[in-house]
Amino acid sequence: MTSATAWTLLILSGIADVVWAVMTKLSEGYTKPGWTLGSLAALAAGLLLFGETLSPWRLLAILAILGGVAALNMLPG
Repeated sequence: MTSATAWTLLILSGIADVVWAVMTKLSEGYTKPGWTLGSLAALAAGLLLFGETLSPWRLLAILAILGGVAALNMLPG
């Protein structure tokens, strides 16, 4: 892999992460269907874009993160 390719993938990864985080925040604890679908689509696009495998452990980690975000958004205040 060339240095330019590595930097391009790093930048794209950062952008995908920010898009996912923003959409997750806008979903308000996954209570808004449109933003929830956008968040999940951004997450899936990252997996597809970088050709990552979805192992059982990775799926478990993703579900834990999604559950944690939903739980945090349910806290009062």
